Amino acid sequence: MTERIFHWDAWLPVLVIAIINGIFLLSIFVFALFYWKKNKEEDEEVLEYPPSKLLNRFIREWWMWFDTPFEILLIKARVTPNLVTFFSLVASMFAGYFFHRGWFGSGGWFVLISGILDYLDGRIARKMKMDSKAGAFYDSTLDRYSESFAFFGLMSYYRDDWMLYVVMFAYLGSMMVSYTRARGESLGVGARIGIMQRTERVVYLGAGATFSPLVMYLTAPWFDEPRQYLLIAAIIFIAVMANMTALRRLFYIMRKLKDNIQ
Repeated sequence: MTERIFHWDAWLPVLVIAIINGIFLLSIFVFALFYWKKNKEEDEEVLEYPPSKLLNRFIREWWMWFDTPFEILLIKARVTPNLVTFFSLVASMFAGYFFHRGWFGSGGWFVLISGILDYLDGRIARKMKMDSKAGAFYDSTLDRYSESFAFFGLMSYYRDDWMLYVVMFAYLGSMMVSYTRARGESLGVGARIGIMQRTERVVYLGAGATFSPLVMYLTAPWFDEPRQYLLIAAIIFIAVMANMTALRRLFYIMRKLKDNIQ
């Protein structure tokens, strides 16, 4: 499938995408220069999560710092955590639609927005003292829908291309990562292991799609058939690593269950 360069998302507003992404990268620089390691409370929350080789501590702390203004705004507006979770789903639906149309820059940003809202709903629930098992179940269920919408949009776009099978494989791995953890916990075995968990998938897919149109535009003169190579690389990476994570959890849980029987 030949990628289209001269449509609005990859050519005319490429300057707008570059400016937005530039601000995004500038925030990382500002955080590293002025804020990193100064907020110990945020550090403690980062340490609650298992170490990640794909998203190190710095990225996680920056993500929290970047989200803080939105968190404060939502709490002051008394927006409930369940409503934030619903907004995350809506953002993912937009991402799926933009992917379906081939507007990858916009789709990537909505994947990231969905991920930010998904992160914020838990923090808001804790700070507003509204966290509950029902809310956690609601959040987990809508997370699966959210991830599905994004992948379905990619499947629709690549429906006549070999990338369709890669996207399907990435989607399968993503669902199995979540399923193995949920099923393991229902059997009494925690399995928050593996390097391609939901946060990693959101960041790699969102960032890959967000920067892909700009990369394609800049590299177009070197290719006869320019494609969204950055996004393709991100999807392939997610497909491989998500399935590896799911298999690792599978064998880990089986070993733990056998040890308990013995």
